[in-house]
Amino acid sequence: MTDEQAEMSLFRQGFNVWLDPKGKRKEALGISFPTKQERTPGEMEPRQKKEHTFQRTDITRLKQHALLEQITLRVKGFAGAPDQVLPLQNKYGINAAFNWDSLNILTIEYQFPIKIAFGHNFSVADTIKPIGLGLVINAGEAPPRNKEEEPEMQNSSMGGRSATGGMNTGMSGRDGMGSGRQNMNSMSQAPQEQKVWSKIYLTAK
Repeated sequence: MTDEQAEMSLFRQGFNVWLDPKGKRKEALGISFPTKQERTPGEMEPRQKKEHTFQRTDITRLKQHALLEQITLRVKGFAGAPDQVLPLQNKYGINAAFNWDSLNILTIEYQFPIKIAFGHNFSVADTIKPIGLGLVINAGEAPPRNKEEEPEMQNSSMGGRSATGGMNTGMSGRDGMGSGRQNMNSMSQAPQEQKVWSKIYLTAK
């Protein structure tokens, strides 16, 4: 990952890697890392973000916070491994590691034994059937409302647009214009869950 603001969102909201040996989209086997955290140092309060320009100190604080706080992962569905929080390096071989290189590019690595993931030792047959891979960034927490601005927002029209998850989405009423109250509710929503699934094939070395 090269975008520093995206890195802050990833560590704040948490990230899940799901595997479905049957090639579908079942979220029964996976690793959660980074785990969802409270607001990280360097992140602004919601009302401060409006005029805040991302600065180098923000990513520096993120690194310091992540390296100190992100020392565990959560597992689910692995044979012989409990569904619980584990150290990044543990006796089950379900491991994770992360760091930034000299260009501030973030790399996260995951490692786990095939046997405890799929219930059997790796074989050539495992290379011919697809595996479902799901990557999920968790939903964020809704920012608190600014009570000082709420009455003004409720009595005004915002042209049918709302801010949800950092994206502008249309919210039009019958007359093509969204009400102030609708838009205020939308602006108080948290960043939504982001999810993508694909199919991958294992290779033998």
